[in-house]
Amino acid sequence: MKSKRDCLLLTAVLIILLVPAWTFLGNSVVAVRAQEEEEKITFTYGQPSQRPPVHGNPFIPGNYWGIPGLISEPLAFYHYTLDKYIPWLAESWEYDPDRMVFTVHLRKGVKWSDGAEFTSKDVVATFYCSRLEKSWLWNYLKDVKAVDDYTVDFEFSKPFLLYKYYILRSMIYSYAQFGRFSDEYRSLLEKGANETEIQALRVEFESYKPEGRIGTGPYILKSISDNGAVFVKRNEYWRGIDTVPADEFRQVYIGGAAQVPPMLAGAFDFNSPDVTAEMMEEIRARPFLQCHPKPGNFMAAIAFNCKIYPLSLLEVRQAIAYAINRTEYNVGTMGSIELAGTPEICVGMLKHQRELYLNESFVSKYIDPYEYNPEKTIEIFESLGFTKDTDGVWKTPNGTRLEFDLTLPAYGYWPVGADMLKAQLGRVGIKLNIRVLEIATYNDATRYGRYQIHMLHVTPFPHPWAGWNEKFVGPYNVVPGWEGRIVEVPWVGEVNVTELVIELGSTTDPAREKELICELAYIWNHYLPNYELRDWLWGFVYNTERWIWPPLDDPFYVWHALDESYGLAYALLAPLIQPRVAPVSYTHLRAHETSLHLVCRLLLE
Repeated sequence: MKSKRDCLLLTAVLIILLVPAWTFLGNSVVAVRAQEEEEKITFTYGQPSQRPPVHGNPFIPGNYWGIPGLISEPLAFYHYTLDKYIPWLAESWEYDPDRMVFTVHLRKGVKWSDGAEFTSKDVVATFYCSRLEKSWLWNYLKDVKAVDDYTVDFEFSKPFLLYKYYILRSMIYSYAQFGRFSDEYRSLLEKGANETEIQALRVEFESYKPEGRIGTGPYILKSISDNGAVFVKRNEYWRGIDTVPADEFRQVYIGGAAQVPPMLAGAFDFNSPDVTAEMMEEIRARPFLQCHPKPGNFMAAIAFNCKIYPLSLLEVRQAIAYAINRTEYNVGTMGSIELAGTPEICVGMLKHQRELYLNESFVSKYIDPYEYNPEKTIEIFESLGFTKDTDGVWKTPNGTRLEFDLTLPAYGYWPVGADMLKAQLGRVGIKLNIRVLEIATYNDATRYGRYQIHMLHVTPFPHPWAGWNEKFVGPYNVVPGWEGRIVEVPWVGEVNVTELVIELGSTTDPAREKELICELAYIWNHYLPNYELRDWLWGFVYNTERWIWPPLDDPFYVWHALDESYGLAYALLAPLIQPRVAPVSYTHLRAHETSLHLVCRLLLE
């Protein structure tokens, strides 16, 4: 006897096979009125995410809270396009540069989902739990203090260039749920406890994995399964529960090629696939779908484990870069160079940042474009005394083969790109073994540097410092071999990369800021801890049949592409979007589109 889930999955497959999503069935419509759905307005988000088992401790890996704002909320939303902070759990704030204190005034009358009042003790607990987990933010923070129930002082040990961005966008968590750990940690610090005592508390904290989630947002988590998650409205919300138009928020865990047929059939209200040229033609053929690719906040790249021989050799990393044809890679995966966005240079910066901070004379003198040159790859290997093994794979003088595991997640078209990298490097005698990892395992590998060559995102947003901080400072996600690394910069001499990044984060002098950016751009380009493959363009797909989205010239779309989760959360909560039809809905969908949509919904039940 098959389970309900198995039957539904079979139904979905049969629908896709028998009625292709790109085939319109004339003007036929059906009236679908599932009784239990009559009074509900649902927003469906198609996006892969971490699957169960998951937990409710947001400070450690393996947690799941949905997108920002559903359950937990920030002090403020930052609208990148408008360069504007929108007050949320905080009403106002000010910075005293002489004291290096950022004071945040909290909103009164906010209730947690357990009925408790939101106060400053929740904010203090949140930031001290992050300190217990060695958050890099405490490279700059000295203390977080409750001045009164609705005022918090963030005291800095040194200036921080992006203090407002990282403080105000932080999700705030409940003192009732996490306060005992922050209180004990603060007590240990006051007593001058040693690292052994603190580590014991950290181990206890990391074993704390509550199932429940207490939040200030308008939703609670109803259910979660391998297929996705369902969030439903609370009975009350500080902004007014009726201000939030969607009664349910459903995230369907689907990615890669599997998400394309239901997306084209209108099953999702929003999703963010890797849009290929072929897919774009199908999207444009559907008047109810809207897609206008815009630059994202990250780049696709490969990271080298520089602790492993022979990837520890600079020449080997550079030889690999010369062997990669990025134009071929991007056209092969995305179908057109316009959708792929091949970066002109590899410096760990987004295109608009490169244009802002790096002038032409600096680039021409110090930055290697790593133009495709497989002959140079072979020349480098021969100069190092490498020889070919019997199967044509290069080996070092001590017999180590140039054979590496390439690890990646099953995101979109990344596996296709991995196959192309394998073919390209295979042409010059480098063998790649592709390892596609489940998301939780992949995240773990990224966090702890458990890889040889690794496909990942580089995210220098909202400032170049952000990407370098993640990869060079730590304690997590650092490229192996790069924390505290000493390297040579031609016009400066020897520098400590980690200290350089921390200094950049602290600089208040624009001239010094630019100098440090140039030094770090050179280090990234010359020493190649990462090699960028693609300037990411987000082809977000919006379904306009059930929801009214902002006009296409609205600054929301640029912001959303740069800050997907926060942008979507604000659209739902502000709200920037409204349901197009009455709650009975689904009465104007084509037969096969309705079926696919309902299958996606039922899979979450």
